[in-house]
Amino acid sequence: NELLPILQQASNNLKEAVEKLNEMLKIQKNGDLGKVKLRLKDELHKVLMTLEGSFQEAGLRVQLLVDEDITVCFHPAYLQSVLLNMCTNAIRYKRAIPDALLTISAAEASDKTISVVFEDNGQGMDLAVVGHKLFGMFQTFHQHPEAKGVGLFMVKHQLEAMGGEVHVSSKVDMGTKFEMIIPGCLEPLSERVTA
Repeated sequence: NELLPILQQASNNLKEAVEKLNEMLKIQKNGDLGKVKLRLKDELHKVLMTLEGSFQEAGLRVQLLVDEDITVCFHPAYLQSVLLNMCTNAIRYKRAIPDALLTISAAEASDKTISVVFEDNGQGMDLAVVGHKLFGMFQTFHQHPEAKGVGLFMVKHQLEAMGGEVHVSSKVDMGTKFEMIIPGCLEPLSERVTA
């Protein structure tokens, strides 16, 4: 009886891992399929509204510095997944300080790529120690009960499937900065610009 909850948790974790791997296979198989033009600020608002209670409970303030006219060409579900993972990581790994802050910004570069930056003043990481395995499957770097080590793995693969990339800088007890580079739209796409 004592082992049953442990086995159930292990089973649930394995099921979730298989579902994530299945999702990765779909991403790798479909690549560019399903890209549409999306207003980044609208997609961020959806995620922030979903997590509003979690931000409040964690005492983490969000500063959103994204212009209304910035659009990205991305699969809608993948974009929601990337944004959700970035926000939940900031919540999960914040420091217990009164001015805990997540700043989300975006800008269009001269080559039409979009840079989306998530920067927090949370726990941070020693990239000299963990940097080489940061985006690996089942990699966790802090003791947190909800950490499963699949979020950043998914972020990297979803971005790469859409032709993007992710860069990170971090310092222990100072915070982390994730910069995602999303390519501009080079061909006409479905005009599903969110309102």
